Amino acid sequence: MKKDTLGTVVLLGAGITAGILTLSDLLFRFACQRNLPKHRPRRKKTEDDHGMGKYGELMKEGAHWFRSMDYKEVVIESGDGLRLTGYFLKKPKAKQTILCVHGYRGHGIEDFGYIAKFYYKHDSNVLIIDQRANTKSEGNYITFGAKECKDVAQWAWKIHDDIAPNKPIILDGVSMGATSVLLATGELLPKSVKGVIADCGFTSAKEEIEYVARNMFHLPKYPFLPLIEFLCHRRAGFTFEDTNVKNRLKHNKLPILFVHGGRDDFVPTIMSAKNYIACKSKKYLEIVEDAKHAMSYMVEEKRCQKWLLEFIDECLKK
Repeated sequence: MKKDTLGTVVLLGAGITAGILTLSDLLFRFACQRNLPKHRPRRKKTEDDHGMGKYGELMKEGAHWFRSMDYKEVVIESGDGLRLTGYFLKKPKAKQTILCVHGYRGHGIEDFGYIAKFYYKHDSNVLIIDQRANTKSEGNYITFGAKECKDVAQWAWKIHDDIAPNKPIILDGVSMGATSVLLATGELLPKSVKGVIADCGFTSAKEEIEYVARNMFHLPKYPFLPLIEFLCHRRAGFTFEDTNVKNRLKHNKLPILFVHGGRDDFVPTIMSAKNYIACKSKKYLEIVEDAKHAMSYMVEEKRCQKWLLEFIDECLKK
């Protein structure tokens, strides 16, 4: 009987271990792999699952406007040999260039078309990029800003050296794009980069993945988080520490405008507050109380436009 009991315990333990490893692999692929796995974890649906609620039409309108303009497709090669694509809209007599960085599994033109119209109207060149492993840009893995921040720095140099030389540059990111531009402050940037706008960025991949695993999939931190980080390092070539925004901001000297929706249930609002506290440069934090994730500009358009224009004007005075 004892041998039978021991065998049962061993088999049960092996089954549980195999299940944990299988689920961790699935979560990693769901989080980082370019092509989503066919069988993926179920999560609760939100109002944003269908065209981001009532603001989806505004995003479509903005994307349609941008595509109707005479923009130019531009390409760079990343430090690890990926072909990355961007879309440059030149404004006659532009005062500055806005480098727009989309969010997690986003699309540059879809995410930024609507606000790009505002930037263009107010004398800005606009460069919207597709981050690695998204749309026209190559790459097999999303790295939560770890490698994307280096891509952002290369795009800034592309603007400085080639696309729009002698023009000030403002980095503008939303969601994971916000994390990418915040992390980029720790990279070698051209002096023409004058400021950063970060809309609903997270503090690190570790904290964001932990939050999503707990709130959307009801999974505990352990043992899944260490296993997911192991797979991130082994397969995608980054660690959670590589995405630690708070550590980067301790040494940042660029002015930063933090924006966040007060009803964000994907990247909690407190993450922008933590990033704001960690930042040692000139900084501003604006919360749009009724906005969900990445919706601040559309919920409080006039108010956000005021913040953006004031912030850009202040950056250009430097």
